[in-house]
Amino acid sequence: MFTLEALTSPVDAEGLRMPPSRIIVLCTVLAAVFLAVDLLVPLGVALGVPHVLVILVAGQTRMPKVPLAFAALATLFIAVGWLWSPSVQASDPAFVASNRALAAVVVWVVAATATLRLRAEMALRQSEERFRLAAAATNDAIWDTDLEAATVWWNEAYDRLFGRPRDTAGSWQWWIDRIHPEDRDRVLSSLYAARDGSAEQWTAEYRFRRPDGNWAFILDRCHIARNTSGQAVRILGAMQDLTERKRAVEALRENENRMAAFLENSAVIAWMKDEDGRHVLLSNNYQKRFNVKFDDWKGKTDFEIWPREIAEISRCNDLAVLNNGHTVEVKEEATNHDGSPSWWLNHKFLFQDASGKRYVGGLGVDITERKRAVEALTARVREQAAVAELGRHALAGADLETLFSEAVAHVADSLGSECAEVLELRPDSQNLLLRAGVG
Repeated sequence: MFTLEALTSPVDAEGLRMPPSRIIVLCTVLAAVFLAVDLLVPLGVALGVPHVLVILVAGQTRMPKVPLAFAALATLFIAVGWLWSPSVQASDPAFVASNRALAAVVVWVVAATATLRLRAEMALRQSEERFRLAAAATNDAIWDTDLEAATVWWNEAYDRLFGRPRDTAGSWQWWIDRIHPEDRDRVLSSLYAARDGSAEQWTAEYRFRRPDGNWAFILDRCHIARNTSGQAVRILGAMQDLTERKRAVEALRENENRMAAFLENSAVIAWMKDEDGRHVLLSNNYQKRFNVKFDDWKGKTDFEIWPREIAEISRCNDLAVLNNGHTVEVKEEATNHDGSPSWWLNHKFLFQDASGKRYVGGLGVDITERKRAVEALTARVREQAAVAELGRHALAGADLETLFSEAVAHVADSLGSECAEVLELRPDSQNLLLRAGVG
């Protein structure tokens, strides 16, 4: 059932002189007048003409359902006129019915045509409205070139970003003049080649002059619409300002270069492992120091690289970092490429990337020579202490056997041995005589 509320719900009165509701009321009144005339003076097939006019007027509401509603109303009035008009009853029933049916068919054909046209117009208006809102909402500079009409349209963001004056509304040359001279030929030649060829997309990066005279780095992308013969008829594009992004990338690259220079010109080695202990990074210094290539270690754990006792200690320290989240400073052993041992002072820390994946990073300094120097110094101090102790015993009047025993004990201690002996071979004997010993 058609109601006034149902018909007027999607009102779009833009550009109308009369509101849709008044147009509907007017058309209803006209249809009723035509019914009254038909009841008095049967119009036959000619009755379709005034109802077609009513449908055309109803189409001005720009609502697709309205012409169909008046087509249904016209069909009802045509039937009422056929059944109730006394003049119609006196005529040939078959002839009258065929005329009335023909009038109804004409009405429905016109109504269907009007409905299709209104739906197409509504879809076009909605599409244009979406484009307008998108162009207003984006920070990109939108441009639209109609090649057949030789016109150019720019959105408000274009004016705001690049200061295009109003008197250049249809000027393509204004855009060309502001492309950096070093980029201009490349950009124009690639655009013209895309336009004159068969491409549907075009993309270019170039520098574009801002109102303050500085250069913006632009990513320009466009769609090329073509007619049935393949000729370009319209180009719609968007200019995205990449200046800040490029500056951020350059700053990041500078930081990376500084860090790389620091690592390359220092004695520090660096590495990184994932949560499972697999190597994901080795610095160049690390690879040079152990004479390895990262590709050979990538994805491998310490247990696949080092002796088991070394790998277990390293993994234990890695887990401490993962579990506690704190940086640790540890001394760890490693094996050089020639099989000799080396010792490292390692700082291990937790690193988490943007996706939340955790890693253990490390910075290490070779302390092998320092460790050896400390051990040698410690041994020297212990030797001096032993000599001093023996001197005190000698001054205190200790016998030779006691001094021998003390000396052997100090030697065994300095060598880290649990057993040591001093044997004497006398010239007049073939046997060794034990003079002192420990263990």
